[in-house]
Amino acid sequence: EHLGPADFGIWMTGVSITALAAFMDFGIANSLLTRLAVYFGQSDVASARRAIAASYRILCIVFFGGMAVMGTALLVTIMWPGAVQSRGYDGYGLIFIVLFFFFLGMPCSVIHRILYAHQQIILYNVILVAQSALSVVVTLWVIGIGLSGWAVVSVYSGVPIVVSVIASIWYFNVYPVYRPRLLDFAPGEDSRSL
Repeated sequence: EHLGPADFGIWMTGVSITALAAFMDFGIANSLLTRLAVYFGQSDVASARRAIAASYRILCIVFFGGMAVMGTALLVTIMWPGAVQSRGYDGYGLIFIVLFFFFLGMPCSVIHRILYAHQQIILYNVILVAQSALSVVVTLWVIGIGLSGWAVVSVYSGVPIVVSVIASIWYFNVYPVYRPRLLDFAPGEDSRSL
């Protein structure tokens, strides 16, 4: 199924919005990178685990907060008189998919900062290239087998998330000492300092 010019425009608008909104993590990722570089240099495993856990916790809160705001805005927009007749649900759904994966990508991308701080630069770059390449290849495959526009947008946005999750699982299995424990997720000074 072809997206068509209107839905393609909506999709690209959503992608552009997410590119402009990259600051929405409130600097958590860069703060984590700075702190982890110090903790890894000092071999301070406990502090590194707490900082990793704090960043996951804060970015998950940002994800759920963003979803709540987006869901509310979507409901208000859909329920606005005349909105459904003029545009239908497809455009709203495409924006929702793009923004859902954008907000979900925040906690999932913590692994990039961890790898960079841990001086795994080659692996960090391989993961970034793999995310882009797989996203394009799988998206072209989904288009080729004729799936819906929603599936195309979901695959394009979701593949980088899947690669990040796989990288996170790999890292925390290879370096289990840095895998956050349950107690590391408790609110504390690490959250405030990040």
